[in-house]
Amino acid sequence: MEENGCQAGGPGHGTSSCDYKAQDKWAQDVYPPNADKEYYGRGPFQLSYPYNYGRFSNVFVENDYNSHMKYVDNPDTVASDGYIAWAAAVWFYMTPQSPKPSIHDILTGYFVPNDVDEA
Repeated sequence: MEENGCQAGGPGHGTSSCDYKAQDKWAQDVYPPNADKEYYGRGPFQLSYPYNYGRFSNVFVENDYNSHMKYVDNPDTVASDGYIAWAAAVWFYMTPQSPKPSIHDILTGYFVPNDVDEA
């Protein structure tokens, strides 16, 4: 449920190799990381980086105030709450992660790579 070596008390916990706060400027503005949180992989499909926690938050808790920050501010929930963990896994499985297609589209054959994709 947590990236190997990055869980609380693990050998990599709290180091730059496990805390993925660095992100593009647009993502930094939309999903600013919480200085007290770490964004290593959590859940069955390992959400990492604030923008993935934020994008999942925006979909899963869309009616809450400041919903896009729900799991940016509480990333441990993705590993500690089974319902949230599996919801995050289904979301990640079904959602394209630009520039990549979704895992679902690849496995079902819906995504057919073109020459640029192949290159």
